[in-house]
Amino acid sequence: MTEEKTEREERERVNREIEAEHDRLAKEEADKAENARREALKPDKEKLISWIEWFSDKNIPELSLEAEEAKTIYYDALHSFRSCLEHILQRTENL
Repeated sequence: MTEEKTEREERERVNREIEAEHDRLAKEEADKAENARREALKPDKEKLISWIEWFSDKNIPELSLEAEEAKTIYYDALHSFRSCLEHILQRTENL
């Protein structure tokens, strides 16, 4: 009975080792695929970041507005535009 138990425990140990190795290899392959995907996206990512940077405040014309309603519209639009650019930048950085 002890011999059977020892053999069973040895099979279980070997199976765990095989499974651990399989998991390690699968993770390694997944990491390689992710790195290849990121490398392939790098040129587009750089282009998007450059495009977003072009829309910085220096390229957004400052308007000299008199009416408070017009100023409110302008600053609300500016805020929305900046939020949109920030959202695009965050998504781009996650590529």
